[in-house]
Amino acid sequence: TQSTWAHGMAVMLHAPAVFYFQAATHPERHRTCLVTLLRGRGASDDEILSAAALDNPQAIGVSLAVELVSLMRATKVCPSGLAALGITEADVPALVARALPQKRVLDNAPFKVTADDLTNMYNASMRLW
Repeated sequence: TQSTWAHGMAVMLHAPAVFYFQAATHPERHRTCLVTLLRGRGASDDEILSAAALDNPQAIGVSLAVELVSLMRATKVCPSGLAALGITEADVPALVARALPQKRVLDNAPFKVTADDLTNMYNASMRLW
């Protein structure tokens, strides 16, 4: 049996992993996104200043992923990850094989996306909380 889910839910379930993996390519853009999300939820000035001062791409990616998961939890519109939809790690190779030919999407990434990258992103999206 094959299930389908809304496109927006699929995008949101992968967003924390995608932003984390892309942060190294454009840390300033990801930092701006992080600060914007923090302002949007009414974070303290200290929290915003701390995020604005981040200069390590990995720290920016982690912080942005955490903020996205926090938004997902607060809005209660997404499940807690792919596993909550019945997707298992055993499904990842088939998902990767189906995603690789999607050049329209992958070619828009700021880096060359490999099968290993997709595997890592799917695995990171299994359980977000």
